[in-house]
Amino acid sequence: MDESRDFELVREFYGNDANQCLDVYLPLRRCRGTVCLFHGGFWKMPHGKDQLDDVSIALARKGFSVINAEYRRLGYGNTHYREILEDAAAAVRSLTRLEQKYGRINLRPLYVAGHSAGGHLALWLSSLEWGDGRADSRLAPSAFIGLAPVVDLQKCLDDEARGAYVSDFIGPTEEPSDAIPRVSPIALLPAANRQAIFHGVRDEYLPIAEIDAYEAAADRAGSPLSVLRIEGCAHMDFCDASSRAVAAVIDWIDADARCFSAR
Repeated sequence: MDESRDFELVREFYGNDANQCLDVYLPLRRCRGTVCLFHGGFWKMPHGKDQLDDVSIALARKGFSVINAEYRRLGYGNTHYREILEDAAAAVRSLTRLEQKYGRINLRPLYVAGHSAGGHLALWLSSLEWGDGRADSRLAPSAFIGLAPVVDLQKCLDDEARGAYVSDFIGPTEEPSDAIPRVSPIALLPAANRQAIFHGVRDEYLPIAEIDAYEAAADRAGSPLSVLRIEGCAHMDFCDASSRAVAAVIDWIDADARCFSAR
């Protein structure tokens, strides 16, 4: 257990595997809501949740409980997209148990956010139904947020620099043409839930044009989406808590949570 002036940090697990773990930041004052984070790194080992440690701290100091999620990644056993998606959904579903265990967690509002490949996971999760009156009825996320997210797996597959990552993500036992329509955010529009995307205009890994195309597709589908393009920001700025990119994200969540509380 680790403590600071503003929050307490604990470790929780949502499965039996060591990689199915969560760093839980519990605010010591009134909790204004919860943010669940998924890191990027091409869904691949050794990239891990430590990428978002500083962002988690910044959000916790704003009064949010923060869940920084780890998941099984490529390069670990026989992990491919099915295991990764299963872990993302299981991590979010575990939040009701954590809310019951820790009185300082408040899931109203709840934001599910991810960076890069983690942004893909957040947007994929927005295609699922939440808060359906069953055991997870408390899970009704206010928004699913992509931070420089992967939005079009087919375009990534067709790109020489990125294609191998998508091939590894799908795995050797399934054809990409079969899997991509089920897992690519642009193919899943309209989303079942509200989405927001933050993207650096200078992103050197995921071209802003792919976000433009996603926004146009969401508009045609009538899917609720907010897009904020950040001038001068690059791909990894969303892992730097001192960057303009992260400041924009925190300001958006802060304002949205205030609106939620005022209802």
